[in-house]
Amino acid sequence: GLGNFATNYSIPLFTQTIQGYTATKAGLVLVPAGLLLVMMMQASGRLADAVPPHWPIIVGCSTFAVAAMALATIDVNTGFVTVALLAMWTRGSMSLISPNMGKAALSAVPADKIAQGAGTFNFFRQMGGAFGVNLTAVTIEMRTAYHADFLTATQTNAKGPTAEMLDKVRDLLNAGGVPAPADGAMALDFLGRVLYAQANTFAFHDSFRQVALIFALTLIPAIVLGRSRSKE
Repeated sequence: GLGNFATNYSIPLFTQTIQGYTATKAGLVLVPAGLLLVMMMQASGRLADAVPPHWPIIVGCSTFAVAAMALATIDVNTGFVTVALLAMWTRGSMSLISPNMGKAALSAVPADKIAQGAGTFNFFRQMGGAFGVNLTAVTIEMRTAYHADFLTATQTNAKGPTAEMLDKVRDLLNAGGVPAPADGAMALDFLGRVLYAQANTFAFHDSFRQVALIFALTLIPAIVLGRSRSKE
């Protein structure tokens, strides 16, 4: 639940804040992923009846971790289709995890406690989703501040890419009729916006890597589950 809801939150947020998508277009990024999840759930349910649950969970967690690492490479220039395909990758992985995790959780519950067990399972899944969204939001905010400070510290008055960019911005402002005393301040303001956008992008990358780490760590209990079932 934590990783699932975290990506559902961070992917459209990334497309809005970094790529400038409208709310509608950002939501459309997740539509193909949602359709894929619906189509694969039935097949995954049948798979849960055919194989031990730990194997699909291991495969799903592994592929989700790889997908999250791939999401950590997208930027402002990444196309709509690429982001949508990566979102589909994460939903396809979740379709392997969810039914089998539910089966593994409820198979150990006595028949007369199935209702309570299902309710408890869904509660913890939703609670994990809430923590995932909160953790992602906090991570993005904190890492944006960190990267902004770091990038700002790297800027100097010496001749280099930054100075060249400021000169070009001032030239464009002068050509547009902005007087010389004001062009410097406006160029620096533009530089600040560029640095903040880059810092925000890096922060999203950190949040996606964080999700990848969480799913990688989830492999440990999945492997333990497989060993415990083999002993039975």
